[in-house]
Amino acid sequence: MKYINRDGFKPNKNTWVCGIHFPDGRPTRENPYPVLIMGYECHVTPARPPPKRRCLQPLHLNSTTEPEAEPEVEPEAMETDVDVGNLENMPLQMCDVGTQWPDLCDHNYSFSSGNKPMKDCGTQTDPTPSVSAQNLNNKDFIFYTGLCADSFWQLLRVLLTFCSQPLNTKLAIHEQCLLVLMRLCLGLLFTDLGKRFGVSRSTASEIFTFCRPILARFMREKVIAWLPRDTLNRIRPKSFHKNDPKATCIIDCTEVFV
Repeated sequence: MKYINRDGFKPNKNTWVCGIHFPDGRPTRENPYPVLIMGYECHVTPARPPPKRRCLQPLHLNSTTEPEAEPEVEPEAMETDVDVGNLENMPLQMCDVGTQWPDLCDHNYSFSSGNKPMKDCGTQTDPTPSVSAQNLNNKDFIFYTGLCADSFWQLLRVLLTFCSQPLNTKLAIHEQCLLVLMRLCLGLLFTDLGKRFGVSRSTASEIFTFCRPILARFMREKVIAWLPRDTLNRIRPKSFHKNDPKATCIIDCTEVFV
């Protein structure tokens, strides 16, 4: 019962142990006890042997030990006679020894990588805008903005005085102004404007949202002239006298959702 190892287990006559818990499928003389089956084989790896240590012992020379006899040199091996007592006065013998150094090779790191596949990578640059204020002629300015070329550049110089901090984008100031005027004049979508100027749709929308209040302030202070009431009554069109006798300003423009 100790091999079953279950707390509170009370066997009876109907209690059986499955044969899978015996190595031979049933109790035998060699394996009479059940073993634990976890559903996988348990592999026991041998432990790492302990490191070996070397003990260094001092070498004690015995003074009474006789030195080993040197091998005798045959007389035929001696080419010349050497005066042992006059060794200090003899000139030194010299011989040439070549200096060994590795072969010099510049940029040898290129050979260590082996033959790896190579490929050409093109330089990534920002797309060039298909519409630019610097490349438009007078007829193109009138088509895209409703203003001639001189009026566009003069308007840009005046708008810079109303803007203390320009919007930080990769588009230049004159390109931002052209984008806003094209949106107001032609009613182009931001996706189309982004494709034309090489920016994303969100950037085109951000430019228009930033420049719209600046244009409104410029129109209120520099463009719109509020005339006296008697002058308005005198120059008002006859078609407005009946339905809109108090009309002050008449704006003829296209309807663009901004």
